[in-house]
Amino acid sequence: MQQDQIEKAFANLIREELIRSHSVEIDGIGTFSLKYHKPEEKERDDGTIVLMPPVRTLEFKPEGGS
Repeated sequence: MQQDQIEKAFANLIREELIRSHSVEIDGIGTFSLKYHKPEEKERDDGTIVLMPPVRTLEFKPEGGS
């Protein structure tokens, strides 16, 4: 297997686990996880209230980090 194929396979494995809402811990590197953000209301400069949809964001916590 070529190095680029290995990298793609590794990235796909991480992506699939995150899609399943599993965190991915890589020894010596850190942990990838998804964080859910609730819907929230934002007020625009003109006073209009806008409902922001819920989102999931990717987070990375380095090993040994806080």
